[in-house]
Amino acid sequence: MTLRFNPRFSRRRLLQTMGVSAAAAPFIPLLQSAKGGAEPAPKRFITFFTPHGTIKENWTPTGSVSDFELSPILTPLQAVKDRVVVVEGLDVIVDPDSPLGGPHTTGPAYLFTGSPMMPGSEFQHQNSGGPHGWGSSISIDQAVANQIGQDTAFKSLELGVQTGGAHPGSRISYAGPGQPLAPESNPAAVFAQLFGEAGADAMTKAKRKAERLSVVDIVKDELDSLHGKVNQADRLKIEAHLTGIGQIENWLNAEYDCEEFEIGEVPPPNNTAEAETLVKQQIDILVESMACGITNVGSLMIRRGENDNQPYPFLGDDQLHHATTHAANNDTEARAWMTTVYTWYAEMLAYLAVRLDGIEDPEGGTMLDNTIILWGTEIAQGNNHSWSDMPFVMVGGGGGTVRTERYHQFNGESHCQLLVSCCNAMGLNIDEFGGFDDGSGPLAGILV
Repeated sequence: MTLRFNPRFSRRRLLQTMGVSAAAAPFIPLLQSAKGGAEPAPKRFITFFTPHGTIKENWTPTGSVSDFELSPILTPLQAVKDRVVVVEGLDVIVDPDSPLGGPHTTGPAYLFTGSPMMPGSEFQHQNSGGPHGWGSSISIDQAVANQIGQDTAFKSLELGVQTGGAHPGSRISYAGPGQPLAPESNPAAVFAQLFGEAGADAMTKAKRKAERLSVVDIVKDELDSLHGKVNQADRLKIEAHLTGIGQIENWLNAEYDCEEFEIGEVPPPNNTAEAETLVKQQIDILVESMACGITNVGSLMIRRGENDNQPYPFLGDDQLHHATTHAANNDTEARAWMTTVYTWYAEMLAYLAVRLDGIEDPEGGTMLDNTIILWGTEIAQGNNHSWSDMPFVMVGGGGGTVRTERYHQFNGESHCQLLVSCCNAMGLNIDEFGGFDDGSGPLAGILV
């Protein structure tokens, strides 16, 4: 394992860096005790999205809660199985009085906000549901970021790969009602923003920062000037734009110092044949950002919930994903192909988990030990667009808060209870999350 720079030094790490000898090392705990105890490793939280459900018979593990075997789709997680929690049987329980919209469009918002869509006319699915606005509540990653992201340069990073469009089907993170956070889908742009100034001198950095902030100020002033001249629906749109501009402003004002690293040549962001390269580059950036203390919270959206009708040629076939998910349950050829796609999703999750597990936290354990990754999707199955029996996977120890290597089979409980469990693990003292929640608290058996 490699040890990376992290600005949140523990006292032990500080003394070792200053050259305390091996002979003095046994006395370090006494120094720590005198100062009030060792600092805990920072907790980290990541939401991980992939589209269009799963193939349930090939996703479901076999065995009992604490003695189970991973399924064919989940087999790539074998290397970190001791920190995996598989959760089945949860439902996204949608309020029938809320604007429904198309399942692929609203599902990404429901998934991590646990809340209905806002009323509005901005979005109208061509085949189902009524018109609606953006999601109506904060997403779990942003709620966690408000808790554990105050001491980092960025409260959170929102990354994506080929997410496409500006609609609820291409957003999983919300700063608040009607405030979607757009994922950055170009690794080159993210890398340049976070690490691209590493070789520049102080004067060049200051000049670039001033130029960029001046552009941000101009756009903000123009949008602010429109506030009193438009109707309520347009004001919400302006506020959503201002939220995005605020993200950019925070990026430009952030200050930190990290080790240089390489991500290699970045393919064109919309090149479907290079999706795996793009996903791994985004993961590398997210992991390195967390390792050096830029952020403790991230989200990764792999393609979009709204009609991911793109091919996966790097897996050996050019079938279009969304169209293929509508195949009947007895179409063995289609289900075999979709199993290949969903197994690849698990491979990407495993790549993220193994990268985190390969970096020691100076305060103890690996980064994966102190992280929760929550993998979800916008529907349970593509050919019926159901929100019943949704597939969820958690990976990571959450700083010792998660009862890992477990396979839980629930029976129609709300997925909001899983969101509550994750929030509790991250230090939020809550018993409900989202507008669909009835205050049932966390799920049994998830936390220590």
